[in-house]
Amino acid sequence: MIYWLTKSSTGYALSWLTPFLVLATGAGPLPAQTRGPDPVRVPLEDIQAAMESEAEKGYNLLVVTNAGRLGAAVLLTLARSAKSERPNGPPLLLHHEDWYAAFRDVTGLSDERIPEYIRLQLEYRQDQFVDYGSEATSLEVKKGPTPEFVVQVTAQWPDGPDVPEEYSFTDTLPNPSMKVVNKRVVTYYLLDFGDMTVQDEIHGVAGRPTEGALSVALKVVGDGHAVQSRFAIVEGGLMVTHAAAKKGFIRVKTTSTTFPDGTMIKDTPEDRPELEAVAERLKQPLQIEYPSR
Repeated sequence: MIYWLTKSSTGYALSWLTPFLVLATGAGPLPAQTRGPDPVRVPLEDIQAAMESEAEKGYNLLVVTNAGRLGAAVLLTLARSAKSERPNGPPLLLHHEDWYAAFRDVTGLSDERIPEYIRLQLEYRQDQFVDYGSEATSLEVKKGPTPEFVVQVTAQWPDGPDVPEEYSFTDTLPNPSMKVVNKRVVTYYLLDFGDMTVQDEIHGVAGRPTEGALSVALKVVGDGHAVQSRFAIVEGGLMVTHAAAKKGFIRVKTTSTTFPDGTMIKDTPEDRPELEAVAERLKQPLQIEYPSR
């Protein structure tokens, strides 16, 4: 899931968009797992190990503003490991029960205290599929740097009669609190450039803040849909993000900083002037042509 920013026609900044891709789902391109060989289910202990490595970095895993950082790191770690053993695939399956159990064990939380964004993944049986094969990731860079590693991600719950096409929840732990809308199928590309991580071609993610002046404006405009997020982790564990969202014909880009505790601010902190260079690097031109799904 992704925090987002957009503007009204009067030019008011309505929110800011920062990565927390919460493995949710919504109508979009054809799910990756419907093609090719059956995916390989990742062992629970491997997911636990990857999450534990992130937990050791000291950022708050419980807030949705850090979920994108956690998810991207875990998926990239597992996909790199799988590619070293099976260069051509098949895709990975991160089962919803294993993801939940790994998070619970790493955080040491009881079931009653598990964050809602994790609990709902279990409740809706929301699985993740990660395709690192050449057919899915043979992109063409038209402008900008070339990624070191690429995966195609699909997160979804099973379809069927009376199956809901989306769910929503409000996470009150971040500042500001956030309403998150998850559709049944989410798809995106996850690219590791070494000095930044990019979530691109995002389908099925929306949200908005629920408090303050921004929330009042957004009641008129409605939820914004994330389309791209670029982020870099810097000294002190801060996450600097440059992201894009759209609402109808409006498309706006913005920069934000997320602190390890999950607090998020627009732009970069005044007492960290060196982060302006990081933000500028994240804004560099980047044009990529992806394979058709």
